[in-house]
Amino acid sequence: MKSQELIDTPVFIYSDTTFETLREINEDASPNINYENLDDYTTLSKDEIQDIPGGWLYSRYTEQHIEKMRLFHILGVAFEAIGLLLGEALVASDTYHSVNSFSPQHFFILAGWIFILSLGIFFLYMLYSQTLASREIMVNQLGYLAFAVYALNSIYLSLRNFTELLFVNIICTVLLTALMIIVFRLHRRVKYEDDGRYVVSRSVFLGVHAKISLLLGWLLILFLHRIFICLSFSETSYNLLGWPNENWSILALCLAFAIGVIFMSTYKDVFYAISLVYSFIGIYVMQNHSHICKSVMQENCSEEVGTCAIALASIFLIFILITLIFYYDTVCYKKRRIVPSNL
Repeated sequence: MKSQELIDTPVFIYSDTTFETLREINEDASPNINYENLDDYTTLSKDEIQDIPGGWLYSRYTEQHIEKMRLFHILGVAFEAIGLLLGEALVASDTYHSVNSFSPQHFFILAGWIFILSLGIFFLYMLYSQTLASREIMVNQLGYLAFAVYALNSIYLSLRNFTELLFVNIICTVLLTALMIIVFRLHRRVKYEDDGRYVVSRSVFLGVHAKISLLLGWLLILFLHRIFICLSFSETSYNLLGWPNENWSILALCLAFAIGVIFMSTYKDVFYAISLVYSFIGIYVMQNHSHICKSVMQENCSEEVGTCAIALASIFLIFILITLIFYYDTVCYKKRRIVPSNL
């Protein structure tokens, strides 16, 4: 099944079950088409598709529907960018309330979001590439779940810095939980449930595959950090169940590390691991080298946690290097990539 450039009329994608029906409908209108060659394709209107047995399944591939999906994705990416800017502009007065033994450095958090959202540039390029793979990703793999991610993430980005209010932290925790569930589902759809028919261009690789993996790992760290912020409102937060807070932070780091190892071994997903490495380095910088933890909020921080974080990050880097050496084609989808000149 192949595609060529779209034209003004809706494009219908062949399937083995409806090919003969399509040929009967279109042989009079398009007598010059070679129906034995799948490089040729036929355009049908929405009404014609609906008249075909089972045609309603394919109405999602009409040009009208594709254009609608493109518009929704563009708006979603824009709302995320607005949410990021709004969240930075509306920084709460108590900027130290979120500082604890699991806190990454604030600059690392902001830079991480900027980098992940900037991959949307490649995604937007993919939206307007006239390939079957781009339509397949929009319609079947991302679908409407992506719009839920845009909405929830925009709200979270707008509220993320209001850490002095418990109810806002609870809302952010719920949002992060929902985001992790939805993004994990997209992770499965996009990277590991496709059947390998579609080439993976550079724009798809960076704008979809890499972005989803990085976002999923990033959300895990932010979720754990938000849990510690919520616990800070309790009088027993620094001695929960008789265990010091720094021990809980080290346990959370080990949990994130274990999940990252599972993703590396099961999916060969180095981008997920890279996201965790970046987060661990951010925690190390905050706990061991920041002015806030060294002087202002020293009692809330822990150099032991920072040391553990940088140690786990170093181990992760070794795992990433080994994975790239032995599974480079799998990691980079090299066997399914378009020629370098084509994004």
